[in-house]
Amino acid sequence: MKLFEHPACYNNKLLLTFFAAVCSALILINMGKMQTKWLLVFIMLASFPIFMFIIGSLKKSLLAILIFSFSMKMDFNPWYSNSGFGIPVSLSGITILSLYALWFIEIMKKQERPKLFPSVTIPIALLVLWSGFSFMVAAKPSNVLYGFVFAMEFLLCYFYIANLSDSKSYMPFILNCIAVTVMFSSAIGIIQYFFPGRLNLQFLGWEDDALKLRYGSALIIRAVGFLGHANALAKFLNCWLPVLFVFSFISEKSKYKIFYIAAFSLGVLTLILTFSRGGWLSFFFSIILIMAILISKNEINIKFARIARMLIAIAVVIIIAALPFYHHIHQRLKRDDYDAAANRITLAKTAFQIIRERPLTGTGLKNYESMTSYTPFVGNTPTVHNVYLHTAAELGIPAALIFIYIYIAFFFKGFNALKRGDRTVVLFILGLIAGLAANFLHGMFELGNIGDSAFLPVAFMGGLIICLKNSQEGNNLGHI
Repeated sequence: MKLFEHPACYNNKLLLTFFAAVCSALILINMGKMQTKWLLVFIMLASFPIFMFIIGSLKKSLLAILIFSFSMKMDFNPWYSNSGFGIPVSLSGITILSLYALWFIEIMKKQERPKLFPSVTIPIALLVLWSGFSFMVAAKPSNVLYGFVFAMEFLLCYFYIANLSDSKSYMPFILNCIAVTVMFSSAIGIIQYFFPGRLNLQFLGWEDDALKLRYGSALIIRAVGFLGHANALAKFLNCWLPVLFVFSFISEKSKYKIFYIAAFSLGVLTLILTFSRGGWLSFFFSIILIMAILISKNEINIKFARIARMLIAIAVVIIIAALPFYHHIHQRLKRDDYDAAANRITLAKTAFQIIRERPLTGTGLKNYESMTSYTPFVGNTPTVHNVYLHTAAELGIPAALIFIYIYIAFFFKGFNALKRGDRTVVLFILGLIAGLAANFLHGMFELGNIGDSAFLPVAFMGGLIICLKNSQEGNNLGHI
C-alpha cells in the first residue's frame, strides 16, 4: 500500500500527533526551564508529517524546508561553551543531513555516482578546510568550530543542489517555494513595521533596537523578518527578488504569473521597509544587470519594446511601494544615523591593520572580535562591514581570493548556461545570476563570511545554476 493512498485515514492521527507533540514541548520547556524559542523547534518537528502529507513527497518537503530555513536565523547551541560559541544545531543543517540520507539511499538503489564539478567543488572544499584548520592560529578555537559547522553546510548544500536530478519535477517546485518564502518573510516584515510592539520576536533572543533607527527626535521602524537584522533581511530578499522579477515580467508562459507578481511586489515593499541602503543599491543593480543581459543576449529573444514595458512596470511597482514612506526614505538617504558611515571607515582601517599583521592566516574563523587590541568597539558592532575584508581578516588573503573566485565561477557557469536552448531554463538562470550579483555587491556593505548561515542561499543558487547547466533533461523542464 502506498503511503498516501488513503489520506483520510491519516488526518486524525496527524492532528493528534501534532497536538501531543506541542503539549509535550510545553511541559519539557517549563520543567527544563528552557528558552521559549525551543517551542518553535518542537512545533516545526511536529508539523513536518502534516506538511509532508500535503506535499506528497519526502524529498520535496525537505527541499521546501531548506529554502524556507534560509529566511530564518534558527540555530541553537545545546553544547554552548562559556569560552566560545559552542556547536550550533540549525534547521538548515538538519534538513541538509536528511536530504543526504535520502540521496545515499537513491545512490545505493540506482548505482549512480555523484558528479564532482571540480572547477567549483574543489575551491569550495579547500576554503571550508582552510576555515576549519584556522583553529591552529585562533585565540578561541571553539569559535572556529561554531563557524566551521556553517561552512560545512555551505559545501553540502551546494554539492547536493548541483547534483539534483529530475529537473522537470523539482525546478518549478523550487520556484514556487521561493515565492512562498519571500511572501512569508515579507508578511512578517510588514507586520513588524506597522505593528512593532506585536511581532518583534525578542523571545528569540533579539534586541528591540534592531528594529529601530533614530535621526534626532525622529524614529524609523525597520523590518527584520526572522533574520534578526534589517540588513540581513534585505540581503536575503535580494537573492530571490531577481528570480521572481524574471518570472513576473519576462516569462510569457508562467502558470502562476499573478502569484509571482504578488510575491515580488510584497518583497519590494519589504525591502523598502528594511531601510537598508546597501539593499536598495544591490536591488537596482540586479535589475539593471537583467536588462543589460536581455539587450545583449539575442538567444533570449526579448525585443527592446518589451524591455521598455518591463522597466515601466518595475518603476510603477517601486513608486507605489515607496511613495507612502517617502519622508523616511529621504531621511535614510540624506542623513547619517550616529555617524555610521564614518564608523565603518574606522572599522575598515582596523581590518586592514589585522590583514597587514596576518596576511596569510588571519585571526581564525569567528575570531575577529577576539583581537581586542586591534578592534575598537564603534557603535554596537566591532566587525568590519565588508564581507571580503572580513574574510581576509579572519582567514587570510588567499582565503578571500578563493571566496571571490567561487562567486566568479558561479557567474562563469551561469553565463555559459544562458546559451541553452530551453527558454525557461535560460530565464531561471538569468534570475539566479542577478541574485548572486546583488548578493556579491551587498557583501561590500555587510559583515560575514563562509562561516555564517547567511551565505547558504549563495550555495543554493550556485548549485542550482550548475544543476541547470548540466541537466540532460533541461529541455523537458516544462512551463513554470
